[in-house]
Amino acid sequence: MTDQVSVLRGATLKELLAKAHDYVIGHGVKRESSRGSTFSVKALTLLWENPSNSDENYWGWSRESADFYQQIFVDGRPENRPERLAEKGDYLFPYTYAARSRFWDGGWGYIQAVLRATQKLGGDCQTITRNQDAFFDYLAAASEMVHLQVILAVWDWLGCQQMSAFLENPFQVDSFLARSRVDQLKRIINEISDNPASRRAVTVSFVYPELDQRMKPLLGIPPYQFFQLLPGEAHEPLHSFHVHRSLDAGQGVLLDFMHDYTWLAEAAASVNRPIGTITVTAGDFHVYLPSEEAPAVDRIEQWLMDVTDGYQAGIGLPAKLLQKEKYLQNAQRIYSQLGDDQ
Repeated sequence: MTDQVSVLRGATLKELLAKAHDYVIGHGVKRESSRGSTFSVKALTLLWENPSNSDENYWGWSRESADFYQQIFVDGRPENRPERLAEKGDYLFPYTYAARSRFWDGGWGYIQAVLRATQKLGGDCQTITRNQDAFFDYLAAASEMVHLQVILAVWDWLGCQQMSAFLENPFQVDSFLARSRVDQLKRIINEISDNPASRRAVTVSFVYPELDQRMKPLLGIPPYQFFQLLPGEAHEPLHSFHVHRSLDAGQGVLLDFMHDYTWLAEAAASVNRPIGTITVTAGDFHVYLPSEEAPAVDRIEQWLMDVTDGYQAGIGLPAKLLQKEKYLQNAQRIYSQLGDDQ
């Protein structure tokens, strides 16, 4: 493995991602992970030279699969707001890029969701935390409407006293949410429209430290860090760049490129400029070796839920998650802290 940053280029995603896959296999170090063995390289940059929405660029996943990911995980549709409560059959995730970008709010949307779920169950802090069984019963029920990790993080963040205050006066949260909400993509499009040479057309980090870093041990945290529209002249093509903590060069990276293509195409159309190149860089690129822990995946729904701890609402999966070591440790720790907080 080289210690230098490597850059791979390709006109199509099929060409580029084939290069990335082969490079990681050929230059990577074999490592063990919770999902089996991988080959891994550090500091790899991929540059898509001729982005388009043509069929040849849907390689590894089908167009239908990529569209599914885009619709539930990325698009700024009203149903992707973080404060919306899930209904039976809906997909629940600890984060989505739609919530963290098109409905960015510093975490107030998640607070509102947890408050709404708690009110719907008729709970209050005293009854919810009267004993550990009651707390776990509440978690299992509320997590059919809001992802379990989100509920744990919000309770840990606010504690009983503040949660009780918000439950008594939820309009405070409505106000904080309204004043905090920003569509990050529209914000940077407006910036590049007003000043094409701007170096400030950068989204904020999609990690909410108050929520994502509450868990001990850590659970799901967005690996996609930020997205930038690159400076240039008003008549030049518009280029994009984004930074990742880690990427799966075997499967997930296709979705990130199509994600960036959708955003860049929207931005380019808004400012009336041609679509330029798309660059993705990651601190770690890896390829999983097929195994029982990381079998080949032919359904993106299952792959996406596996890599994010997502699940479908209404079929009892939160109770099973609570039996897993990391969730169990966090739930027990937070329950103990809530008792001390009253």
